[in-house]
Amino acid sequence: MYAPAIKKVFGSLLAVILPTASGLAQTSDWTQLTAASSPSARDAHAMTYDSVRGKIVMFGGSPGYFPANDTWEYDGVNWTQVTTATSPVGRYEHAIAYDSVRRKVVMFGGLAGFNNYFDDTWELDVATHAASAVTYGSGCGSPNLAFAPITPPLIGTTNQSVISNAPVQLAAVTIGWSKTSWLGLPLPLELTVIGMPGCYVHQSQDILGLAVAPGVAPSTLQYDLPIPADLNLLNLHVYMQAVALAPGYNGRELITSNGIDLTIGNY
Repeated sequence: MYAPAIKKVFGSLLAVILPTASGLAQTSDWTQLTAASSPSARDAHAMTYDSVRGKIVMFGGSPGYFPANDTWEYDGVNWTQVTTATSPVGRYEHAIAYDSVRRKVVMFGGLAGFNNYFDDTWELDVATHAASAVTYGSGCGSPNLAFAPITPPLIGTTNQSVISNAPVQLAAVTIGWSKTSWLGLPLPLELTVIGMPGCYVHQSQDILGLAVAPGVAPSTLQYDLPIPADLNLLNLHVYMQAVALAPGYNGRELITSNGIDLTIGNY
């Protein structure tokens, strides 16, 4: 099977996948690739090429006595296991194909032991969902504490954001699921009442105190958000805001940043 976007030829239905490597043919030479993660060794699996997202999709196979029912994707560099809400039962020697018009992977048949044949049809929705990271609102401080995305929030990756203008290198990130209300109060919420005039809460405070690390640029901090390879997360909004120590700036000696609205996607 040839994957044009990643310029690789993969083995047949009965090819064996090694635990930490993939074989590929490029022109007339084979090169063994070492991936950071990989499916377990198996045979009789099925793979198809998603021409819209440029990824190989694999399901099932026989890694041993019991057939597998796991789903994996390969992007030309690494394998990522994909979590789905439901899944067909484990099987091998099945057939799958990519329907580029409807953007779905279609699977039929297979078997799971002697004379235990399947005649069921399954579809995996791999429609494209655009990832986005948009800033909103404003920060406070002198200059204002700023929070900006570096990478898009793609499933199976780590989203990165940078904090700048922190008076000292001590800050944290909060995450919320709403930017319209928190504890029955409308957002954004101005913080004069607690001694932080001009500073705002931009999202619900559902996860607090997430650690940051020194950034690549001088006097910056970076926050990394790992996003599982779970299709159920597609189109989910995640709202983030940074809080930094600001000695002498206000009664609380804290400043807040603008917000970041992440929409999780697969491209």
